[in-house]
Amino acid sequence: MLWILSALILIGFSFFIYSQIQDLPENQMTAKCLPMLYGMSSSVAIGVLFGTIMPNELGMATMLSIIVSFSFILLLFLKSPMVAMIEAGAASFMGALMGAMLGVMLKEGEAVLIIIMVDAIFLLSSFLIYHIVKKYQSSKRRYTSNLLIVSATLSLGLILLTGFSYMLKNDELPIETNDHHHQGLVRFNQVL
Repeated sequence: MLWILSALILIGFSFFIYSQIQDLPENQMTAKCLPMLYGMSSSVAIGVLFGTIMPNELGMATMLSIIVSFSFILLLFLKSPMVAMIEAGAASFMGALMGAMLGVMLKEGEAVLIIIMVDAIFLLSSFLIYHIVKKYQSSKRRYTSNLLIVSATLSLGLILLTGFSYMLKNDELPIETNDHHHQGLVRFNQVL
């Protein structure tokens, strides 16, 4: 459930970002930096998702996260300047590699915390992109920042509740005792 919510947050806020970046001036440095910010934050989240879904398949998780994150970049920034697309593509490639490696290396409980963290970073970067872009938009096309704050807060709250309930559910499982460690101490004492 947590992975599905995270994917829905990525897709939903990506459409929001797409609706906001259409009128950026081409010669501004902002138009070149924002795709890089989105490319890195979204692709790390995508990479972590694929890495945690396929923990024993690093190659496949890496390949799928690169393909999916690069496809997102192409769809979102197709009308952006070429330099912006190159920067976003490079950031997406690097983020997908790092996210997939991180996702594969994590234990299940750690993966939940990292998914929550990368979703929070993605939501924060979406919020930053919105606030930078809104000064270039006409007043009739602007979304209210209150709507973005409410939707980001609700999304983050939902992901936190789902993640922590998942972790609590797994903590209710019986805890195994470490008899092997105890036997090692007994043998060590016998030798003495």
